[in-house]
Amino acid sequence: MPSSRKAAAPAAHEVSGGKAAAATIEDAQPASRHRSVGRLLVWLSAHRYDVLRDLVIGLALLGLTILFESHLAQSQERLENVRFVRQTVMDGQVVKPFEGLDLRHANLAGLPMQCLSFGANDFTTGCSDFTGADLAGADLSRSNLKGVWLTRADLSGSNLRGADLEQAHLNGANLTGADMTGANITSTDFNLSSWNEAVIERVCRKRGYDRGPQSKSDPKACEAIALREENEIDLRRNR
Repeated sequence: MPSSRKAAAPAAHEVSGGKAAAATIEDAQPASRHRSVGRLLVWLSAHRYDVLRDLVIGLALLGLTILFESHLAQSQERLENVRFVRQTVMDGQVVKPFEGLDLRHANLAGLPMQCLSFGANDFTTGCSDFTGADLAGADLSRSNLKGVWLTRADLSGSNLRGADLEQAHLNGANLTGADMTGANITSTDFNLSSWNEAVIERVCRKRGYDRGPQSKSDPKACEAIALREENEIDLRRNR
């Protein structure tokens, strides 16, 4: 019996020693973490300007990347919109739904986007609908926009030189800075539209609304537009 108690005593001593060692390790870990944090703070204090510079550069590069990707996505969207307009028009589709499209700086020069029926007081069949579209800075020169819906469209800074806008719906449109030199504005609806700083010279205006531009009609502009319309008719017949 005495011998067994002596044998058990070393085991108990070993257990208590293990607990003490574990406690020592656990106490040492927070101290080690504190030293690491302290060294990090000292390094940051010594290199704070370098860290701040790198942070600013990184944020600037991130912002430029986001802006570039956004601009690229918008450019691709506009290109797809231009292709859609061109394809729809050239295929002679009756429905031309271009409402709200982003067509800024688009090249739509010379396109036949007019209504498909041209009877007296009948400009409702197959008309292109650009209601609310963004056409700022777009090239619409020499395009046929007879009877087209451009209600509330943004045409600021656009090129409408020689465009046929007879009976087009431009009510509420923004024509600020647009160039309509030589355009056909016969019976064009300009109600509530704005044309500040717009160039409206040598236009064809056989008839007009009282609220539209009161520019005098130039016979040469009317002749040029009539000749171009005859050529368009001949082209459609020969297709």
